[in-house]
Amino acid sequence: METLYFVQHDQFSTSVVPALDSEDVLYNIESNIQSDGSRSTDILKTSEDAEKDGLQLASVSYFDWNDTVVKFGAKSFDLNAFLRRRNLYSNSRVFVGPDGQTYKWSIRGKGLELHQADSRELIVRSHPPKEGTLFSKQRHASLEIARKHVTDDSKMLDAIIITYCIMQHKLDERLQYRYP
Repeated sequence: METLYFVQHDQFSTSVVPALDSEDVLYNIESNIQSDGSRSTDILKTSEDAEKDGLQLASVSYFDWNDTVVKFGAKSFDLNAFLRRRNLYSNSRVFVGPDGQTYKWSIRGKGLELHQADSRELIVRSHPPKEGTLFSKQRHASLEIARKHVTDDSKMLDAIIITYCIMQHKLDERLQYRYP
C-alpha cells in the first residue's frame, strides 16, 4: 500500500502529497462557504504543464445530501446518481470506477474504507488527523491506497480522491453531530 498525506494549509485549503517532506503536490482541495450557508469544494489536479494551482478535476456543491451536485469533467451529476446507496439505511456508498468495476466506500469508526464490491479487496483505508500531545506526535490525515492505483496517469486515483472528499464531508457532518 502507498500512503498519500493531506496537508492542511488552513480551514479551507488542503494539499495531497506523496510524502510529508515532498514538494510534489498531486491535488489541491479548496472549500468555500457561500453567502447562503452552502459549501462547495473544488478538487484541482496539479501537473507540470498546469498553472501553480492546477486544473479543475471536479467541483462538489453541497446544499444538503439530497441536493448535492458533482461536476466532473464537462458533466454534472446528482450526488445520489454519482455515489449511490445500495439500500435506504446504508451508510456505505458505491460508484463505478473508470475501469468499469464497482467500488464501495464504508464508514469505519472515524475513518473510511474503499473495497472492490465484488471481491471485497481493500483498495483504500483512511486515517484521520491526530493532534500532537506531550506523549505523541501530530499526524496528518492520510490515505493508504493499493499500489496498483497510485500511478501518474491513473484515472482511478482521480476517482478515489473525488469520492473520498465527498465521503469525508459526510463523515465530518456525522461526527460533528455526534461529538459537539
